[in-house]
Amino acid sequence: LQARVAALSNFAGRLHIIYVVNDVLHTCLKRRADACLDATSGKMAQYMIRLLVQPYQQEPDPENRAKLAKVVGLWKERGIFSPRDAAAMGTAMTTGTLPPCPPL
Repeated sequence: LQARVAALSNFAGRLHIIYVVNDVLHTCLKRRADACLDATSGKMAQYMIRLLVQPYQQEPDPENRAKLAKVVGLWKERGIFSPRDAAAMGTAMTTGTLPPCPPL
């Protein structure tokens, strides 16, 4: 998924993939399958940072950047990601600094 996002040359395509991931996470939330949501979001948090940074850093339009920030805000607000993970995503997007690569 990360390679697919990186290969896309336009913001709209990258945003679409992030919205698809958002839909998967919200489906777990709607079903209130806590184990599903916790397992899925816990594993995805470290990868989501990498998916968000490149589109955010390469996008000059503040309105488009705000769309990414809004998604992260919704994840935090709805408890999809922990406040710590959501804050790490926001920090990485704005600074462009990535944490160490997660193990495969």
